[in-house]
Amino acid sequence: MKDRKSSINNDLIEPRITVKSVEMENRKLQFAEKSIRDLILAGNRAEKDVASKLKRDFDETFGGTWNCIVGTSFGANVTHRENHFLYIYVEHFAVLLFKSV
Repeated sequence: MKDRKSSINNDLIEPRITVKSVEMENRKLQFAEKSIRDLILAGNRAEKDVASKLKRDFDETFGGTWNCIVGTSFGANVTHRENHFLYIYVEHFAVLLFKSV
C-alpha cells in the first residue's frame, strides 16, 4: 500500500482563496493570503508544509504563539485572542489560523 500525502492540486497556477471567517486586521489577512500563494506557487503544496510555514511566518512577523491547521476534513472548537482568527479555503483545503489566549 502506497502512502498518500495530502497536498493541494499541483496543476494550480494561482490558488483560489475564499475567506470563510475573519477576525483580524486586514494587513494580517493580506499577509496570510500572500504567504499561502507564495508557498503554493513555489511548489510547497503539502498540508503539513503550508501549516508549518504559515505558523512560523506569523510567529516571527506578529509575535506570540500562533496555531495553524490545514486539511480537507477536520472539526475545531478553539479559544483565540480577540482579532486574531482566520478561517479560509485554498481551493478544497481549509486553513484555520489563530493566536492562542
